[in-house]
Amino acid sequence: MKRGKADPSLQLVLDLICGENEVLHPEASLPSNPRRTTKAKAPLLDHESAAAFLSGSDDFRVLRRLKSHQFFSAQAPAHPLIGVYIDCETEGLDIQDKIIEIGLVRFVYEADSGVMLSVAEPQHGYSAFEDPGKPLTKVIRDLTGIRDEDVQGQAFDDQAIAALVSDASLIIAHNAGFDRPRLEKRFPFFADKPWACSFKDVDWAGQGISSAKLDYLAYKFGFFFDGHRAVTDCFAGLEVLSKPLPQSDKPVMQALLDASGKGAWRHFANPARYQNDRYREMGYRWCGKERSASWYKDYTDQAGAEAAWQKIAQQGIAEKQSIRKITALDRYSAREMSDE
Repeated sequence: MKRGKADPSLQLVLDLICGENEVLHPEASLPSNPRRTTKAKAPLLDHESAAAFLSGSDDFRVLRRLKSHQFFSAQAPAHPLIGVYIDCETEGLDIQDKIIEIGLVRFVYEADSGVMLSVAEPQHGYSAFEDPGKPLTKVIRDLTGIRDEDVQGQAFDDQAIAALVSDASLIIAHNAGFDRPRLEKRFPFFADKPWACSFKDVDWAGQGISSAKLDYLAYKFGFFFDGHRAVTDCFAGLEVLSKPLPQSDKPVMQALLDASGKGAWRHFANPARYQNDRYREMGYRWCGKERSASWYKDYTDQAGAEAAWQKIAQQGIAEKQSIRKITALDRYSAREMSDE
């Protein structure tokens, strides 16, 4: 009895799985003695062909390891600008905890379209450690992969870091609300730059993406990376910025630029006694430690903020109110909750 021809798709998978191993050739005759088989070497399928095959099925998703590259687009830029993607690791989560690692990558982007163009020098990014002066906790070692011997005796080169960001038109972090206050505390020159956040300044939910965590975004855009080291996270963030959004098809970087370029008028209100629930119902957010006993809400224009002021004044539910314009120069910094 003869075996029929194997399905080509099945054979492709068999070849991939078996590699150099011997397998029963699909057109070999079944022998009278089942213990003796005719065998042939199966060709080893190259990875790209395997990935292309699996990608063609709705039952599989192929993730590629992130490989840092120097060029994103060959487009001739009309208005190229320098951006810096930055990440820092700290010895703890409190604002007083010291930074132990900095990673940053300089890149070139087109100001009008948001198209990512290339990685700027240094093309492998910049990474440095600083000794916090005490042993790292197990939690931080496990979270970051940084060991005490990595940071021992190390110190940041302030002048080198200042030079790397000096010509940047925008600083981007994936959780700028965490990174910016800490970096400004350690390096005051970061306060002079506009900032954006790839976590908050893109409407990920509106694009059908349920989480804005960096590793999940990587998965949604078809790649994975080895975290949680600062400069690696920066390259992963740049890769995300270079991708088109799944629904609008505009570059992620363009969506970020559109959001970060818009100012907001922030209305602060210190509630009268027992009025906290009213503010929550009106969509206000609690300022927390940054500004005690105060709620805030952002409006797209000054008229909206002033109308809210008048409404709350008429209701008599605030002891004090103020309005402040927020721009990329102070968004995500400790200053955005101040009156100045």
